[in-house]
Parts: sequence; C-alpha cells; structure tokens
Amino acid sequence: MESRSNKSEIIDTFSNVRYFSFEEKKAPLLDTEGVNRLLDAIIDFKSVLNEKTH
Repeated sequence: MESRSNKSEIIDTFSNVRYFSFEEKKAPLLDTEGVNRLLDAIIDFKSVLNEKTH
C-alpha cells in the first residue's frame, strides 16, 4: 500500500515540476524594469569611471 501512495506522490511531483518548468520558459528572461535597472547601473558606473580618470 505504501508504494502506491509513493507512486502517487512521485506522479504529482513530476506534474508540478513540468508545469513550473513550462511556466518559467514562457516568462521572459528579464523584465523591462530589470533591464532598465541594469542599464542605469551601467551608466552610473561609467560616470564614476569618467570622474576618476579625468
């Protein structure tokens, strides 16, 4: 009886992992806000470098 419930749990877990994986693949790698924050950080870094070298 125990193996039957374990099999059920394995099937449920596998289904959940498949669903999660599929949803993650559909989501964009970086959202627009994240990209903008990254670009802002690059611009700030460039400004600091310019100040230190001039």
